[in-house]
Amino acid sequence: MNNQLKKNLKLFSVCVLVVLAFQLLLMGVIILFSYFPFDSNPAFAHNFNPWLLLYRWDSVHYLNLVVNGFNSAVFYPLYVFCVNMVDLFFNNLLMSGLMVSWLSLAGALFFFYKLLRLDNDKSKTQKIIMLALVFPAALFFVLIYTESLFLFLSLGAWYFLRVKKYFWSAVLIALLILTRNVGVFMLPIYLLFLWQNEKNGTWRLWLKNNKKRLIYLILPMITLAGWLLYCQVSFGNPLAFITKQSAWAEYRSFTWPWLIPAVLFKLVQQSPSPLYTFFRLVVVEGMSYVLLLIATGYFLVKKDWFYGVYCALPLLLFSFFAPFYSVNRFIIVIFPI
Repeated sequence: MNNQLKKNLKLFSVCVLVVLAFQLLLMGVIILFSYFPFDSNPAFAHNFNPWLLLYRWDSVHYLNLVVNGFNSAVFYPLYVFCVNMVDLFFNNLLMSGLMVSWLSLAGALFFFYKLLRLDNDKSKTQKIIMLALVFPAALFFVLIYTESLFLFLSLGAWYFLRVKKYFWSAVLIALLILTRNVGVFMLPIYLLFLWQNEKNGTWRLWLKNNKKRLIYLILPMITLAGWLLYCQVSFGNPLAFITKQSAWAEYRSFTWPWLIPAVLFKLVQQSPSPLYTFFRLVVVEGMSYVLLLIATGYFLVKKDWFYGVYCALPLLLFSFFAPFYSVNRFIIVIFPI
């Protein structure tokens, strides 16, 4: 047991060093290109905090929720809660948010390595992890975003499923539901895994033998019910996390998949920078969607139903996004790709 603990601590230490190296590389790239998001005055370059370069886009909204208290159906509460807890020790919101993301990424790499080693040799495992980190949208893993926390929890849930520690998997799935909207997709995976790997004869016998493990599923259901209740009490609608999203992001709405090309064409045509808009929506976001589509088909053809379903569910959700804004960021937590 002590030997295993030492191995895990060593592996986690290596993951922390990888995250630090990744962070320094990203900072170098940002500073090299001199992208200062808050001030166009060149004098800003002489007296800025370099860590502010990582405080951008939705990071502003997350830290506002930390400062003003959580009151949103668009964003989910777990990341905000974690930043609040870390800030009790750091008393620096920016560094607290970054610390949550960095530690979450280190934990994600830890579980990713252990999960991959169940099916692959050491060399292939390391290559897969490096490829994951050089994917362009991987920069969000070290920003004040939920991506790294979600990846940590989802990989942990998958690993505990594979080693048949169902209680801990259920705990992490419960936390996933409070991290991002796609966290709920782990619920059918949990049931599918139990049915595929633990079935024994008839359904009646299987249910009898797995009654305790099915009870574990109550944990995620409690957090899901709690989230719906919060939305009902705070916004008068248990599905406010859906309705508020469309109102908050005016440029994105749900529509039928076959109407999306027309939406994209209209946006490109009306844009003051048509070439950039085409590149952003069709090349970057559209090809990210295609990447997830290919991954889904690959796992389903291989009859790897767990990874196939896990890719197919968010693929179905993204198929109704118009336009494809941020899909390149959304897919990075769907780790089977």
